[in-house]
Amino acid sequence: MLSDSKLIVPVVCNISRIFAQRIRIVLDKERFLKAKAAFLQEKTGNRAELRASQKHFFIKNMKKGLKFLRENEYFVPMNLKRFIFLLVFILPFAFATAQSKKDPVEVDAINFKNLQKTEVAGAGGPLVRCEVVLLPRFDKEDPKAKWIRNIEVDIMVAYKNTKAKASSKSKFVFLHSRAKIFAGKVNSKTPVVFFVPWEAYDVYGLKGEPAFYKVSLFVNGSEVPLTAANLSSRVSKEITSQEILDKFETEINNASSLNDGVLRPLNECSVNIQNYEFNKSQFSVPTYLNVK
Repeated sequence: MLSDSKLIVPVVCNISRIFAQRIRIVLDKERFLKAKAAFLQEKTGNRAELRASQKHFFIKNMKKGLKFLRENEYFVPMNLKRFIFLLVFILPFAFATAQSKKDPVEVDAINFKNLQKTEVAGAGGPLVRCEVVLLPRFDKEDPKAKWIRNIEVDIMVAYKNTKAKASSKSKFVFLHSRAKIFAGKVNSKTPVVFFVPWEAYDVYGLKGEPAFYKVSLFVNGSEVPLTAANLSSRVSKEITSQEILDKFETEINNASSLNDGVLRPLNECSVNIQNYEFNKSQFSVPTYLNVK
């Protein structure tokens, strides 16, 4: 599936080329050719440079055309003035539409780490640290906002139970938790972490990374839906079909209540674990709120 950025680039490119062809009769030919050559040269650069080049090229020539219209109101044919007028108003809506289809918050990474008891003061054994690194993108209600409020992370995890008996119906330990943070800064990586306490680590014989996991996101109470574009960043690679995902969610929901509260968000962890996180986190630790 093509991303919105890949779809909008050729559209803007074609509009820019058509616009340039319409107004070059009133622009200095030499400057136009130099600008076009520079624009074509930028095509070999990366996507960000290409979009910046297209925007600069389009706006530069659009300003020249509008200036000519103001100075030569009766010289330019009416259909050309109408074309320029519509183009000026349509293009911003095209960019806004592309942005609105993106997720307001993305998952940049999901990391699982086994911590030895010597790493966390007062721990009686190894712990499991689960980190969901968020990347806030934009606020749908206020596109110019620098912060996105009330972000919730819901995580489902399945570990192999290495101490399960042969007669046990399930060979997995299913854990579920939810965390809420006050705000995440736009375009800044924000970690939301959970811990499995050392007692559970030993009781279930947890080792390595989980067999399956899924992360769901919510912003101001509204879920950020799971789509083909964000699927790989929010579920484990072992979940290869909708059937496997549905079965995983069903087993999580039917799991024994004995596991409720085992996977804990940072704000519900003991002080020694919180101190570890504040001292070791490579990112700024966000402010957690209680989940209602």
